[in-house]
Amino acid sequence: QFSKVRILMDFLPLLDNYERALKHIAPEQTTTDFYQGLKQIQAQFESILKKQGIDEVKALGEKFDPRLHEALEQVDIEDSDEETVIEVLEKGYLLNGQLLRPAKVKITK
Repeated sequence: QFSKVRILMDFLPLLDNYERALKHIAPEQTTTDFYQGLKQIQAQFESILKKQGIDEVKALGEKFDPRLHEALEQVDIEDSDEETVIEVLEKGYLLNGQLLRPAKVKITK
């Protein structure tokens, strides 16, 4: 079990970087076969992680929960609920319901 956790933890930064790379593709390129192929690879990777018991921590729009989220920044926004996640800087993950990595987030204060 411990070795499984280590291997899965090694794959999470790869998924993070893959998603960051996809965000930098120009909007007019998102209809190309190349881009669609990259999205299919991402979906396959996420499917493999899901089969291993990995689930993403819900964060965006959620109330800040220090058990699941790590606040890296707080911003003052008028007319907003206090300590609400407004941006996910790095996704968090659960392994079979147990925290594997907290979501790194930006919250309101």
